[in-house]
Amino acid sequence: MKFLESYKCDIDTRLTGFLTQKKAELQNINGYGVQACDMLIPFVTNGKTVRGSLILYTYSLFSGEQPAYILNIACAMELFHAGFLIHDDIMDEDPMRRGMPSIYKQYEKFAQNTEGKKSEQYGRSMGINSADLCFFFGYELVGSLPEKYSQVTQIISREFASVVAAQMLDVSAGHIPKHLTQEEILSLYRYKTARYSFSLPLGIGALLGDASLDIVKQFEDFGQQVGTLFQMSDDELSVRGDGTVTGKPSGSDERNGKQTLAGLLSPDSYAKMKKDLAQQTRDSIGSFPIREEAKNNLVAVVDFCQNRVK
Repeated sequence: MKFLESYKCDIDTRLTGFLTQKKAELQNINGYGVQACDMLIPFVTNGKTVRGSLILYTYSLFSGEQPAYILNIACAMELFHAGFLIHDDIMDEDPMRRGMPSIYKQYEKFAQNTEGKKSEQYGRSMGINSADLCFFFGYELVGSLPEKYSQVTQIISREFASVVAAQMLDVSAGHIPKHLTQEEILSLYRYKTARYSFSLPLGIGALLGDASLDIVKQFEDFGQQVGTLFQMSDDELSVRGDGTVTGKPSGSDERNGKQTLAGLLSPDSYAKMKKDLAQQTRDSIGSFPIREEAKNNLVAVVDFCQNRVK
């Protein structure tokens, strides 16, 4: 999605500056907060930055200005995402993320190098703390929004509660004997990935750009469809992906007993479902009240989610 690449530099620069500022503040307490920020800076800036970039792009469709708080909310979304990833890696015991050791594995190695006790438990515990920092840092940035957009905090909180509930189902399904139905798996995709990864940033961008509520809803619905497509591709990458490209090991879903559509359906049925969803999502773009170039960019989002290799 080349049209989003121009936003990544601004987001990464602001994130680096913000986390550097947090380092200075936490230094007054102890060195562990500083260490966490040093780990988080490369972690949060080494991702695709899709969620934050979608906020800036969708906002740009409805407003010609970009106040500082718009960039702040984009950075907040990347921090929230980083926190979820750190927790996810601990729960799934994935040792790699974004081409580097997972945060909890970095802490585990630190404990080993300093002859610490129970290095695995130390790594998991410190990883959880680092993810918590991401969430609180993110909400600090959300707090920079003007009062007229105070509902955004509630929107984000409700969406993230859904993510947690969906994650609980995902973890449970891998540990407790229960076969999920196709609709249960689709619901898992919607609330664990699709809505917070695409519906939320697309909707927030439009909302902050003062688009009508009908248009905001249109972007949210598109995000849910394209986000489901994104997760379906992610399932395939987990099985057949190249770890040197994806930045994380393949086979983790099978190892953790994840229940996916790729495992439930036959290859032909899965391919047809994915193709039909992609076409349905592309068709929905025609009714968007945006210029043709912007519609083409949304088509590029669909293409990326359908054919992604990382």
